[in-house]
Amino acid sequence: MVDSTEMTENKPSDWFFNQRSFPLDTIPQSFYHEQVIRVQKLAKSRNRKNIQPWKFAGPTNIGGRITDIEASAPDPGLIYIGSASGGVFKTKDFGLTWTPIFDQNPILAIGDMAIHPSDPKILYVGTGEANGGGGSVAYDGNGIFMTNDGGLSWKYLGLEFSGSISKILIHPNNPQIVYAAAMGKLFSKNPQRGIYKSINGGDTWELIYFQSDSVGVIDMAMDIHHPDTLYAATWERSRNVFGINYGGAGSGIIRSFDGGKIWSPSTLGLPEGDNIGRIGLAVSSTEPNKIFAQYVDSRGNFLGIYRSDDFGHSWSKPGGRINSAGFDWWFGKIYVDPKDANIVYSLGLTAYKSTNGGQQFFPIADNSNEEVHVDQHALFIYPDNTNNLLLGNDGGLYTSANAGGNWRKINNLPITQFYTCHIDYSHPERLYGGTQDNSSMRTLTTRVDQWAIISGGDGFVCLVDPKDSKYVYTESQYGVVVRSTDGGASFFTALNGINGVDRKNWNSPMVFHPTNPATLFLGTDRLYRSDDRAVSWTSISPTLAPETGVRTYGTITTISVSPIDPQIIYCGTDVGKVWITANGGASWKAINEGLPQRWITSILADPIQKNRVYLTLSGYRYGESMPHVFVSDNNGLGWQDISRGLPPIPCNKIVADPSFSGHIAVATDAGVWRSYNHGQQWEMLGDGMPLTIVTDLDFNFPTRKLVAATYGRGIYTYDLELPVSISADTRSTIYLQAYPNPVTDRLNIHYTTGHLENLNLSIFTAHGNVIWSRSHHGMDQKTFTENLVFNYPPGVYFVSLQSGNFTKTIKIVKQ
Repeated sequence: MVDSTEMTENKPSDWFFNQRSFPLDTIPQSFYHEQVIRVQKLAKSRNRKNIQPWKFAGPTNIGGRITDIEASAPDPGLIYIGSASGGVFKTKDFGLTWTPIFDQNPILAIGDMAIHPSDPKILYVGTGEANGGGGSVAYDGNGIFMTNDGGLSWKYLGLEFSGSISKILIHPNNPQIVYAAAMGKLFSKNPQRGIYKSINGGDTWELIYFQSDSVGVIDMAMDIHHPDTLYAATWERSRNVFGINYGGAGSGIIRSFDGGKIWSPSTLGLPEGDNIGRIGLAVSSTEPNKIFAQYVDSRGNFLGIYRSDDFGHSWSKPGGRINSAGFDWWFGKIYVDPKDANIVYSLGLTAYKSTNGGQQFFPIADNSNEEVHVDQHALFIYPDNTNNLLLGNDGGLYTSANAGGNWRKINNLPITQFYTCHIDYSHPERLYGGTQDNSSMRTLTTRVDQWAIISGGDGFVCLVDPKDSKYVYTESQYGVVVRSTDGGASFFTALNGINGVDRKNWNSPMVFHPTNPATLFLGTDRLYRSDDRAVSWTSISPTLAPETGVRTYGTITTISVSPIDPQIIYCGTDVGKVWITANGGASWKAINEGLPQRWITSILADPIQKNRVYLTLSGYRYGESMPHVFVSDNNGLGWQDISRGLPPIPCNKIVADPSFSGHIAVATDAGVWRSYNHGQQWEMLGDGMPLTIVTDLDFNFPTRKLVAATYGRGIYTYDLELPVSISADTRSTIYLQAYPNPVTDRLNIHYTTGHLENLNLSIFTAHGNVIWSRSHHGMDQKTFTENLVFNYPPGVYFVSLQSGNFTKTIKIVKQ
């Protein structure tokens, strides 16, 4: 067992898994798969006549983590890529255009693929990422699928509980024989790991190698001249909230010379013991006696590359080294040129190449010049012209025509894993988001191929001042806040006053004050406030998330400041605690009584009703459904479940439409859902967005644009329609005028109500927060004038007249 303090790199997996498993130590994987399938059926059964589409907003020029690449030797334009949590994509024109072909399946995390040796339309796909990190492994794969028509239709082949499929091999002379290596579950032990064999194209499987419930098989290689000769790399690996086991005596190399009937260890000359971690394997096609193995120790350090010249009977260490990243369990694959056994490629933080059988290695995909993204996971070498390479990494797909001398990125793959999304409220065409592996980014246009990275690390919260877009804030892992005063051109660290010993969440929450964006709030294990645009911070709470003794818990996960009374602030935590202050932080009160003890994913102070607050939860309850959305109409003194009609799976974010009371939307692990009546009824929102984990939502009130961040398929937008239930005759008699416009210190509003009997007149900020409102009920009078002292800061505001499902809005500018 590796001490948890010594391995700090696999935090996305912890973050995704722990919030869904807390307070337990596992996730009911089959239950989640069943719920996704149920939602898929529901989506297909809907009447699409009145369903509006989600619009893909990008990025296509950034990319995301690729786990496998398969291509056709006879048809070089045909490429399949498997992504970490975005499914399988296919191109027929060498990457000019891509088509998702796996979206109808419930799990979009891909482990490995294999093309039929004589028919490239036949493709096997193994689900569940085998790398053991990056967040996609929170949900295991659900087995193997096969298509015989290039992805138009799929057949499920079983192995549901195999966790992740790390390798699929097809017998070159008898394609009915298929081998599958299974790593098993990452966060728990299970017996469905090892090597499976099918002799009927995957219709049935036999477990032909099993070592233990904590040892899986991470790689396999076949002698294509003697296909019954197989080599496999076992990996002892498991993980939980208390520690990490990424190596042990169960890790090693085994081989079989009879198609898997008998397996024997291959150890002579190889390292052994409790320190052995991930191993990569490759067999030469031209000299099958030569086998290469890349070893990593249990802490993720590079141990060496070994070579056997006698079919694995003995091994030597040629001497070639690559630089260790310190978390080399994240990569670890090795490849041999199909035409030259002396040319070897090693994948790590960068890609390395040897031209003398492993005696020396030199980098061929160095990120120092930003030509190629870091973290290499997959390589395809075209067998007919081995100078042509395809390389997959955390940043997408790259191609080389000179054996790695130069690289060109192949864009158009929408597989970015977003944690967050944000709209620039003054410029709603500008979208921002924080991502796994690809930092914080934005687009200044509406084009899907014009996104740019603006700050480093794994990206999380992004905020743009709604009144002055030159102030931009982004955040990397564990609450490292940076600020820009030039519209995002440059950034500076903004942590002055934050106690360095505070516990901080992988995705630490940060929000604006609802009426004064110069004030921000940031959560660690306590709440901080800044009144000078993050130049300095001051704590305004005690510890709100007590230490639990488990290394990954004890932090604030969500913050909401009431737009009606900013003295009211809510905080939720990863241990199920919910807090309120009604005096700006002077005193705090716990308000989680009556709620399930689960990770609090979001809190929302209602923009219309002062005492109303919404809350969403992650997690599961074994053996029964668990509510995930609650509302309180008394500031959290009592909570009501409003989850009926939602799939009983984690909810990640809730937003409210400030122009219509009770109109809310939630992001879940199976799409976006909305309610028009305070959560009494729910419906799946829109069409055209892949059914994947939606991690965040943001809503732009002036344009009525809803933005969704997906973990694996980029950003989507949805134009929320204005529900219309008032006759055209009535609408034609309604009049609304606000003057002067621009306004200085006084505002006049003149309006007529036509045949309406109940209406609400409101003024909103560009951020969607109500700053003034007036209601009329059962009116005899039909014409009104409001004379208001408009002592609000300069900026854009909106005057809205609402009755039932009808609204009329005009824009005003305060100078």
